[in-house]
Parts: sequence; structure tokens; C-alpha cells
Amino acid sequence: MKISNRYTLLGAAVGLLAPIGLLIHSAATGYRFDPFRLSLALAVGGIAIFAIVGRLIGHRDDLLVERNRDLATLSQRLHELSTIDALTDIQNRRSFDERLNMELDRTQRYGVPCALVMIDLDRFKAVNDRHGHLAGDQVLRHVAALLEAGKRSGDVIARYGGEELAAILPHTEATDAAAWAERARARIEAEPTPFHGEPIGVRASFGVASTPSCPADPALLIEAADRALYAAKQRGGNAVAVASEPLVPI
Repeated sequence: MKISNRYTLLGAAVGLLAPIGLLIHSAATGYRFDPFRLSLALAVGGIAIFAIVGRLIGHRDDLLVERNRDLATLSQRLHELSTIDALTDIQNRRSFDERLNMELDRTQRYGVPCALVMIDLDRFKAVNDRHGHLAGDQVLRHVAALLEAGKRSGDVIARYGGEELAAILPHTEATDAAAWAERARARIEAEPTPFHGEPIGVRASFGVASTPSCPADPALLIEAADRALYAAKQRGGNAVAVASEPLVPI
């Protein structure tokens, strides 16, 4: 039965209780009415009835509020699972793709710049081979945390895949994005990853591409940043390269 129908029946029952109670009181007193006692009986009966009904309605509302809170928590958790990388606790590839599309749409609409920085850990396989995959996982988490700590409000740090990370820097031109990348590169080099009491040093290469010097198209911007990243790797790693521009010296 629908809740509305249940409360309709409950309201009808409450409406019948008053005349039934009055009839019972009249019969018990030989149909002699004492206005004070009658008023007191009706008041006590009304208070009791509406208190019970109010408690039932309040209990139902409490359950609904609790259920809605649980659903909101579950929805938030499902959203996090669909957008957060389980290992590094930063945005995952799906979230990266969605945000890049959104930011480049904004770039095309308003003519504001947007930079993409592709980041790859240098010789990461050697870290896994020497220290084990658990150490490699810790390195990834540590580097992700360093990048996350160095971002501005509105920037996005994401795990692109494997040991490759990415940063979306809205309202940022290539020169400023390269400066951000250089600061991140220096910090990663200067802060080794602690693992079982042993610091593991790691370095990273950065490829920078930005609109409007590069097309405001997700695939083309990623390709440009990847080419710059390859140029940084070709230099020996631990470098920052900008698409269609010379490497940034370190």
C-alpha cells in the first residue's frame, strides 16, 4: 500500500477516535456531561493521539533522512571509485579525459589558454627490478603526492597509465607551464621516496604543450605533449621540453 494511502487511513482513524471516545465517556457517565471533565478527556485523548501520529511521521522522516544520507555517501564513494586512481589516489585516466575535453571546450569558447604536461618517470623499470614492485608502487604514490602538493586550485594531476602521469593547467600558457614543470622536476629529484628506511631516488621527464600554440583538440594536444616528452627523454631524461620549442635547460 502506498504511504499516502496509509496516512489517509490513519487520518480517518484519528478522526473517528474523538467521537468514539466521546460516546464511550457519555455512556460511562450515564450521558451526564461535565464540561470540565469532557474538555480534559478530549485534551488528553487529543494529545495522546497526535503525539503517537507525530512520532510515527517523525520516525518515517528520520528513516528517510538517514537513507538519503547513506545514498549520498554511496554515490560519492562510487564517484570516487570511478574517477580516482586506486594506487596513487589522484585522478585516473577516465577523469583526465573528461576534464581535458571540458577545459579545451572552454578554451575554444572563451579563447583562454590551457596547458598539458605529460610526465614520465625515468628508468622506472630499474627501480622495480632493483627494489621490487612494492617499492615502485611507493615511488608512484610519492611522486603523485609531490605533484598534487604543487598544483594550483583548478589544476588536475592524473595518472595517465603505468608510470606516466599528466597535469592539466587551465589558463596557463606554455612558458608558465614549463616553469611549473621545472619546479616539479626539481622537487622530484630533490625528494627521494622513503621505503623501508632506504631513500629511493627517482627523476622524471616533462613534455609541455599549450594552446593556442598547439591546437585545442584533445588528441592533438596529447600528441604534441608526447612529442615534447620524447624530446626530453632523448636528451637523457630529467628534463623539461616544450612542444615546438627548445628544451628548458636544467
